[in-house]
Amino acid sequence: GSLSPVPPKEEPPDRYAYDPADPTPFIVPTSSAQIGGPDDYRPVGERQDVLVYTTPPLEEAIELTGPLSATLYAASSAPDTDWNVMLMDVFPDGYALRLNDGVVRASFRESFENPTPIEPGKIYEYTIDCWATSIVVPKGHRLRVHVASAAFPKFDRNLNTGHRLGSDAEMQVARQTVYHDAKH
Repeated sequence: GSLSPVPPKEEPPDRYAYDPADPTPFIVPTSSAQIGGPDDYRPVGERQDVLVYTTPPLEEAIELTGPLSATLYAASSAPDTDWNVMLMDVFPDGYALRLNDGVVRASFRESFENPTPIEPGKIYEYTIDCWATSIVVPKGHRLRVHVASAAFPKFDRNLNTGHRLGSDAEMQVARQTVYHDAKH
């Protein structure tokens, strides 16, 4: 898909399946304490469990300074799942550099102290904190957003069952739907 400052009209939602047995990877060498580095995320964006939204080449440089967050309107077939958002700088040769990322576990969307399951198929609004940055993205580069349901091993994978964390090894595939129409 594309990223644009033009508000959406009627657009169909985007869908993917998230399988915790094959979680979307976060590229990280084992020695970097899971903070990541200047890795090329093109291969991750080619997976079937990642939604990719990219701007056209920037007509002028843009400075991004301050806190970053994403608002996502999404539904899942599972009683719990994760939503991951990653912002990237895409170089003219296609190299996709991760700038920042964040995650929200659906059951913790309202409170860390009192998690609540989600109703499968119901659309929820999620605010995903992607931390802060300060960078100038040069003219000719593009901005890209990945939406996925894992960034493993940086974040522990959600098994999509709704069971208490760490209580079992049961897994289920979650059918994910992301909305981006005039209402969402």
